[in-house]
Amino acid sequence: MTQLLPAFFIPVFFLFSSSLYSQSDSNHILIRGKIIDSNGKPIAYANIGIPAKDIGTVSDISGNFEIKIPKEFLSEKLEISSIGYQSRNYTIQELVNADSNQMTEIKLEILYQSLQDIVIVPNQMRTKVLGNTTRSTFMSGGFSSNDLGGEAGTRIKIKKEVYLQKVDFHISFNKLDSIKLRLNIYAMHNGEPGENILPENIIVQLLNKQTGNIEIDLSKYKIRVHDDILVAFEFIEGKGNVKSGVFVSASLLGAPTYYRTTSQAKWKEYKGISIGINVTVKYPSNSNSFF
Repeated sequence: MTQLLPAFFIPVFFLFSSSLYSQSDSNHILIRGKIIDSNGKPIAYANIGIPAKDIGTVSDISGNFEIKIPKEFLSEKLEISSIGYQSRNYTIQELVNADSNQMTEIKLEILYQSLQDIVIVPNQMRTKVLGNTTRSTFMSGGFSSNDLGGEAGTRIKIKKEVYLQKVDFHISFNKLDSIKLRLNIYAMHNGEPGENILPENIIVQLLNKQTGNIEIDLSKYKIRVHDDILVAFEFIEGKGNVKSGVFVSASLLGAPTYYRTTSQAKWKEYKGISIGINVTVKYPSNSNSFF
């Protein structure tokens, strides 16, 4: 079976090679830490990285992380974020000055949000599938790097208010023993992905070499949107030869793909290939057709 590694993932692939260096490398520093909440409980799969740079990672299920940073970035800030918590920023130098023999504990405070407006869903609703529904096994896009926090997704055009019901995508190629992906849905602002609108982590675990169609139910969250969104998947954990990759069906036609190589990195847009992610939405039956 032929697998196409699209151009927009070539940077991720080469990052796999270029980011491998030893802890003794005199040009880099190693920071070890643990992300916890106000009660001292670990925060799994938090994002750690230098904003707009291709340097980042994700904490493991126990909240632990390691990140290797070139010394030229000592004056930069490291951002730590997780859904449901207030983000924190540290200067790299500040973390370097901490006791290197101990793991640095970083505490995130719960983000208290104002109560949401009561959503009254009309009884009569129509259903529509938006996005790319391809299940191609010839053309694919995905992750072929061990850099945690890499993301790729499809922009979904939305012209009027809809309620998100489910997300679908098709795994076309997977040689890993297991992998965990996180679903992220970002509001689009001026053509750029903005805040994640999901209220909690939604983790998709693929077992040994699992392929096929994957559905994620969103109906319980009652998410209402009226502008474009980016539906993306983030690589947060993998076992096996990650370099062999896991790939989602893609096509030449469709909405542009957005990707970034690791946590907190700058988003990039790729218009050549569209990742096969689609969203089922509902909208009032008395609404004019607008799709």
